[in-house]
Amino acid sequence: MTSSRLSRLNSPAALSEISALLANRSGTEVLRIERNEWAASTSSWDVQVEGPRITIHNAPGDVALILRALPPSGLDVERLDMFHKGARFTIRKQTGLTVRAASGAEFTTSDMQVHGSAVAIDVQSDGSMALGRGGSV
Repeated sequence: MTSSRLSRLNSPAALSEISALLANRSGTEVLRIERNEWAASTSSWDVQVEGPRITIHNAPGDVALILRALPPSGLDVERLDMFHKGARFTIRKQTGLTVRAASGAEFTTSDMQVHGSAVAIDVQSDGSMALGRGGSV
């Protein structure tokens, strides 16, 4: 697996407008995407942009995020180490996606496709998780 395909947005329609707030494992915002405009935080230790790839470091050797644009077909999350709603999300080329909720619940996959859902992975405040929530199937 050359990258985490499960984290890729594959349809040009899905990419017509992306908005996201990405925070590192300390909860510090590292990247904000608003209506397809990317803005890295000045609080990051280092931000590198090379061609279609952006790499954000928390500290030397500590990578928070690597995103690669795949125009017009998608966006590839090559590496990720972040928290959302108390759950830790990690993506690595070798192991895929792991979501570990504060409750101890864990979901791991090396490949996943979710179609027709508004939310791929929904972490609830009680630590439970749901896959493929909302939208039409």
